[in-house]
Parts: sequence; C-alpha cells; structure tokens
Amino acid sequence: MRDKELCLRFAGFYLLDNNLAPDLKYRGNMDSFLDITIGEINNLTEQILEDINESFNTAMKNAFLMFGSKSFDKSGQINKSLFLALSRVLREYKDSESKFQKSEAYANSALHNKINADEDYSDSLTRGTNDRERVKTAYDKTKELIEEILNQ
Repeated sequence: MRDKELCLRFAGFYLLDNNLAPDLKYRGNMDSFLDITIGEINNLTEQILEDINESFNTAMKNAFLMFGSKSFDKSGQINKSLFLALSRVLREYKDSESKFQKSEAYANSALHNKINADEDYSDSLTRGTNDRERVKTAYDKTKELIEEILNQ
C-alpha cells in the first residue's frame, strides 16, 4: 500500500505542478489531497496518464542513476517526503542520463551532508512533513542539492 501512496503523491503533485487539474490544491492535508487526486485521475485523458507514467519513470531512472538503491533512504527506510521532493525534481531531467552518472557514493554523501547540515531541510523531511511550507522547503532544497551535485 505504501508504494501506491508514493505513486499517488507523485501523480497529484505532477497534476498540481503542471496545472492539469484546476480544482486540485495542496493545503497541507495529504490524505485529503490524495483523495481528491484519485478523483482527478479518474477524469484524465490517456495522454495525460501516459505523461505522468513517463515522468515517473524518468524520475525513478534518474534517482537510481544518481543515488543507486538508496535513492529515497533516510535512516534506513524510504522517506515519503524525500521521495516526493526527489521525484518532483528529477522528473524534469529528460534525456540527461549522462548528467546523472556521477559517483553514487558522492551523491549519497552530498544528500546526507545537506540533511545533517541544514536544519530546515532536515525538518522538512522529518517533522510536520505534510505542512505546505515544509513540502515547499523539501522541494526547493532538493532542487538546490541536485543542481549542486550536477555542477560538481
């Protein structure tokens, strides 16, 4: 069930980020947001569903290329907030496989160093993670991190 929730989070924020569901808003209640997302998904065209699937696959491929099997790992388990932030950022890098073939150890080290050094980032991934501002902070700081890694 947890894997389905993660996919649904991705789909919901894909729709939100791309303005594909005007009635879909994230107000800090993830359960409500996911319930509304399910209704929105039921009304999507095949093309949009294919686009979501393609973007999800791009994000997962890029995550694996950059971070390996520990892509969404924080403290030994998948972290939902880190999953959402990384997948939202990494889906944007289409056809850039060579950019992501950095040292997996370097990327994981950079990620964990940022989490340990940046209290706001760490909090956005561990405390009150569904709060609107924490979701935004996790996304923004993850985007910064990915740019830093790619520019090394």
